Amino acid sequence: MNHVTESQSLSAHPDARLNLLFSDWSGRMKSIIIPFKEIRKIQENGWLMDGSAIQGALRVQETEMKVIPDWKTYRCFSSTQDSLFSSVICQLHLADGRPYAGDSRARLYHIQRMLDERELAIQAACEFSFYYDANNKHESSNLDWLENWLSDVRCLSGLSISMQQLSHTHQFLIHLESAHLLQAADGFALVRHLLMSRIKERKHFISLMPLPHNDARPQKMRLKLRCSGPGLKSHPLLIQKWAQTMVDHASALSCICNPTINSFRRLEILRRQRQPYYIVHKEAQEQATSIDLYTPDALMNPYLTLTALLATLVPVLDQPTIHKTSNSCTSTIPESLPRSLLEACDALSEDEWIADALGETLFSIWLSHKLEEYQRFEEHIHDWEYQQYFGS
Repeated sequence: MNHVTESQSLSAHPDARLNLLFSDWSGRMKSIIIPFKEIRKIQENGWLMDGSAIQGALRVQETEMKVIPDWKTYRCFSSTQDSLFSSVICQLHLADGRPYAGDSRARLYHIQRMLDERELAIQAACEFSFYYDANNKHESSNLDWLENWLSDVRCLSGLSISMQQLSHTHQFLIHLESAHLLQAADGFALVRHLLMSRIKERKHFISLMPLPHNDARPQKMRLKLRCSGPGLKSHPLLIQKWAQTMVDHASALSCICNPTINSFRRLEILRRQRQPYYIVHKEAQEQATSIDLYTPDALMNPYLTLTALLATLVPVLDQPTIHKTSNSCTSTIPESLPRSLLEACDALSEDEWIADALGETLFSIWLSHKLEEYQRFEEHIHDWEYQQYFGS
C-alpha cells in the first residue's frame, strides 16, 4: 500500500500520526510528529518549521525551513486498533523552496545521480557494535526489548537487519544488508536514532562511542561498498584504484569517518594492532567488485561519509583505462593518519577535492563544528587530571 492509498484510511483515524524524519549536520535524526490529516498540506507545500532545530542553520535566511518528504521512504511504522503511526524521511529546503545547501542527505543524492549518469551503481552495507548495560542483572539478561526494537527498525527502514551478542557480555553487533546508497544511509541513521531513543526511554546505559572506557574492546565497524553496472566493466582496476585514492585522502576522510575526540583513541588501537584500513574483494580471475573499510565508526554522519568516500571515486573514473592485474588487495591503517580530531580538521581544510564534493556550505558547517568541539575538549578539566594531580 503506498502513501496515497493509505492516507485515505489513516486520515480518518483521530489518533493517526505521521513522523517527519530529517537529519541535522551531524547525521543525527530529528523528528516532527504531526496529525496524519495534515498530509495533504505536506504533499502540496512541505512542512514549515523553525530552522533552529537544525544545528548549523544559523543564518537569518535559515531561521525558517521546510521539510519535504521523500515518499519513497514512507513506512507504516505501527498499526493497532488504538494507534496508527507512520513515518517518512525528508529533505531540507529553505522557506522559499530552495534546497538547503547544508543538507547532507541531499548531497549524497546529488553524487549518487552523478554516478548513475556514468552507469555505475554503488551499494553499501555495514555492521557495527554497541555497548549496552542495564541497571541490574535481571534487565541485562532480559533482551526481549532489543528484539522488539529490531522488528520496529526493520519495518521502518525496509532493510534486512540482524543482531548478535558478541563474546563480550555487553557488546552487540548490528548488521545491515546491502542497499542502494541513499537507502543504506537512511537505514544506518534510523537504526542509530531508534536505538538511542529506546534506550533513553528505558533509562539504561548504551554507548556508540568507538572506545567507551579503558577496559572495553574497540568498537567493531565494517563498511562494505559494492560496485556494479556497465561503468565497472570499462575500468578493470576501478576498485583497487579507488581504494588507493581513499588512502591518499585518508587524513581528510578521518575528520568525517571518525568525527569525535574518542574516535582517534580507537584508531590508535587499531593501528597498533595492524588492523586493515581496507580489503578489496575479487572472485577468482574476475574483476574486483567490492571494498571493505574498517576505520569509520558508528558516530559518523552516514550521508556525509558516503559522499566523501564516493568523491574519491570520481577522479579514478576520469583516469585512462589500464588493463593490468593487481595483487595488492589489502592495506593496513596508514601511519600518517591523524592522531587527533584537530589534526584531522587541518587535513580536511587542505583537501580541496573533498571540500568541493561536500559543497561550501556543508563543508564550512562541518569543519567549524568539529573545530569548536575540539576547542571545548581542550578547555575542559578531565577526571584523569583530577586523579593524577589532585588525588590523595
